[in-house]
Amino acid sequence: MAGQFGKFLGELKQRHVFRVAIIYIVVAWVVIQAAALLEPALHLPDWFDTTVDIALILGFAPAMVIAWSAGPGLREAETPPRPDTAIAPELPASEAAEGPKQAKAEGLAARQKIKYCVAPDGARIAYAKLGNGPPVVKTANWMSHLEFDLATPRFQHWYVPLADDHTLVRYDERGCGLSDWTVKDISQEAFVQDLETVTDEIGIEKFALLGISQGCAVSIEYAVRHPDRVACLILFGGFACGQRRLGDPKLEQQFDAMKAMVGFHWGTDNPALRQYFTALMFPDATPDEIAWYNELQRRSASAENAARILEAVSIMDVRPILPQVKAPTLVIHAEHDMIADFERGRSMAASIPDARLVTLKSRNHILLQSDPAWTDCVQEVRDFLAEHWPGGA
Repeated sequence: MAGQFGKFLGELKQRHVFRVAIIYIVVAWVVIQAAALLEPALHLPDWFDTTVDIALILGFAPAMVIAWSAGPGLREAETPPRPDTAIAPELPASEAAEGPKQAKAEGLAARQKIKYCVAPDGARIAYAKLGNGPPVVKTANWMSHLEFDLATPRFQHWYVPLADDHTLVRYDERGCGLSDWTVKDISQEAFVQDLETVTDEIGIEKFALLGISQGCAVSIEYAVRHPDRVACLILFGGFACGQRRLGDPKLEQQFDAMKAMVGFHWGTDNPALRQYFTALMFPDATPDEIAWYNELQRRSASAENAARILEAVSIMDVRPILPQVKAPTLVIHAEHDMIADFERGRSMAASIPDARLVTLKSRNHILLQSDPAWTDCVQEVRDFLAEHWPGGA
């Protein structure tokens, strides 16, 4: 019921009903004041201002109906203007066609259909489905773009194994990619509500939930709120709390400096700052892979939104609810992760009842296809899904 009411409020906002109501009330108040002044000045009959009041009251409902009918609905909003695409140059020449690999990437992109749903606060969230089989929902995380993610094989290896025998659901988080960039709220609660909105819109009752990096905390909170809907939980490279919640003043100072640099330099032509993030994410990446991820970050968010997302992630904290997770949980973490150190992943796994921890020999926060640990990672995920979400793996 709460989800349906939230959708209804989003529909009202999308169709500008609230805006029209406010304008109508303000204009009506002005008219009433004018009528009250004109009646004695022009010697109008006593019933004049009463008639004006009644007419305005009776006119409110038709005005709202007209606003609803004339405003763009949720379905009509399925293709909003692309945010800030003007800043994005063409892919580097090194990302030109690569034979069968590029053809496979193009095939994935052609198969996905991007649609929109509306969160309770009116933010439009872009989502897409790939493949067929038992549903697996990937929670959104730092910097995504539903189209650009599939425009190159560099990240395709995450989606192909899942989409081969599952229905993989992905979405861009608010402020990123093809979702709305202009949003009032970027927070842990808003991230969870966006996940709720997407899963409710698609209408799947139960699914496996995949969280990567910051998506792990969002996935955990969703799993605790909706234990009957999460068949199993896969958490990769995650953490239960952000940097500001670790209680380390030095880390906070480093974070403040990094966020300030993002605010000043993110959208510039100089990729040095974005390359700093890329080097932390993929210290073992090739030059082509680095160039691709630099461009993904540039296309995915504005400087302001990147800084807001960083701040929101830094104050996330799901540590108190970790013991409440009921879904079978697989935690995978790189031993030398440079974004979220291994201890944060180990501690998260230790606090989730019966969670299984898999340690990978890697430095990359997000595994690359060329990473020696990638084959082991895929096998662990497949085996886990086969055990806890059978029918597709």
